[in-house]
Amino acid sequence: MRPDREMPASTAALSVREYANVDDLPRDAWDQLARECRALFFDSSLLAGIFHHNVEQVLAIRYFAVMDGDQLVAAAVAYAIRRSVWWSYYEERTGSPELFRGPWIAMPSVLTWSGDAPVRAGSDAAAIAALLVARGRAFAREQDAVALVATDVTRDAPLTAPLRALADVAIQLDNNAVISVQGSFEAYTALLESGVRREFMRVRRRAEERGCRWSWYRPEDYPPGILDTLLALTNGVAVRHDNDVWYNLPLLTALATAPSARLVMATAEGVPVAGFLVHEDATALYAQAGGWDAERKELSPFVNLVYEVVHKAHAWGKQAIEFGRTNYRFKRKHGCHFVPLYGLFYLTELADAGMRDRIVALGRGLCDAIEHDGGDVAPLP
Repeated sequence: MRPDREMPASTAALSVREYANVDDLPRDAWDQLARECRALFFDSSLLAGIFHHNVEQVLAIRYFAVMDGDQLVAAAVAYAIRRSVWWSYYEERTGSPELFRGPWIAMPSVLTWSGDAPVRAGSDAAAIAALLVARGRAFAREQDAVALVATDVTRDAPLTAPLRALADVAIQLDNNAVISVQGSFEAYTALLESGVRREFMRVRRRAEERGCRWSWYRPEDYPPGILDTLLALTNGVAVRHDNDVWYNLPLLTALATAPSARLVMATAEGVPVAGFLVHEDATALYAQAGGWDAERKELSPFVNLVYEVVHKAHAWGKQAIEFGRTNYRFKRKHGCHFVPLYGLFYLTELADAGMRDRIVALGRGLCDAIEHDGGDVAPLP
């Protein structure tokens, strides 16, 4: 299948190839760019999982390949959404009214926390940003959408400044919790507050004494039924917090069988009590989906999951661990720093008169919630 359309850029050498199906992507070039830019969530295997199995109410998807002649220099994904599980969480968290009174475009997916588009070093970021916004707006018109939203962008990414310059409104959405991995695991624990360090070591020792064991698997080694177990544990956390579930078995299976996937599972007396789906690239681990048995509090399963992931990141020589959104106080206490995540809004002619005010109010509510929960607030200039 050929690209749906190709738009010339304002810079003569640049053009955009647009695809409606993930299976039609130029996967080798696309994945190479994602690896170069450490944009793991743009890997085509993960995108295919989201394309074929999605808990969001997605109307259509577009993949944008920005070309400089024959070379791929940037990539983006846009989802036309009727209803988003994650965005509903933001509205509920702040007590805000429904923001989007019609379909909207998320670029990229709201299911990840790394939204920065991969851009080849030395490329014209301003021209690329203008192209992507133009294509996103055109996609929004096709879908009768009220807005295009660049989701979960970070302050220092190559496209953020030019994307911000084109946006109608910008707000902070969340934080991504990151542990910088330097030196040994012992050096990491030495940086923790003494009480936290003692508790960290104590709960690990206590869990081991009670027969808890941790096992790591690659997709080809998964025991039968392990993904059903992880799904039950993960969605159990969401239900306990009165949230919508964020995964179904087909989606979790697709994500957990990507080449980057690893699974860590804790068992006690042979019974699974906690697990994390973790993705790995050359420099970092990304903890994507995790859950634990709330009835096994004596094992401190979540603390021990964090311990295990941090320990392995040091053992494997990684530079960082990304633990994603929410639960800020716990994550800060255990050595995380926070990278603010922003939403950049581009309204269409179908946006109602009150939409801008609702975006601003949602932004204030999210910042209040972030501060209340122990995160970092840093407005984007």
